[in-house]
Amino acid sequence: MASYLRPDYSNPEKSKYLAINVHFNHPEELQPEVLQACQKLTSRGVTLRNQTVLLKGINDTVETMSKLFQLLLRNNIMVYYMNHCMPVEGADHLRTSVQRGLDIYKYLCTESSCAIPHYVYAPSGGKVHVGPDTKFEYDTIEGTRYIKTNMLYKADEFAKLSKKELPVMHYANENGNIVGYYIDGID
Repeated sequence: MASYLRPDYSNPEKSKYLAINVHFNHPEELQPEVLQACQKLTSRGVTLRNQTVLLKGINDTVETMSKLFQLLLRNNIMVYYMNHCMPVEGADHLRTSVQRGLDIYKYLCTESSCAIPHYVYAPSGGKVHVGPDTKFEYDTIEGTRYIKTNMLYKADEFAKLSKKELPVMHYANENGNIVGYYIDGID
């Protein structure tokens, strides 16, 4: 029975379900050769789900994101996630504020529901979904602006699953949920 559930990569039609996450961040990446390769997969029953990273100066406008997501849909690629650029070494110049991403997301919510990604940012304690009505709570610590986030995750579950202590700048609140601080980008 277990082999029945495993995808047959040589013949996806025989598989129960095969999905591949792809990363397209700008409409210019969707050149004819790329779209042709994607079409070969989707025509064989493979689901393609796109995860876009919000990048300052590259795709941080309503026009660019809307064009990207409409182009993905026209080519049978699911609009899946819009990820805020994480605070990793060497990427500060590519990070917008989470609010800028929310403003783009709110606009996208006025378009086709198929073109609305899940907008997320990821503190060390887990992924946070941003909705159109999200309000951010900010704290400035040593000159750096952070978003204080009350997460849905329980601290004891995090410790049990990860076999680690809570990350730096995270703690459990009175309900046992993780509260984390996420470095915001600058517009």
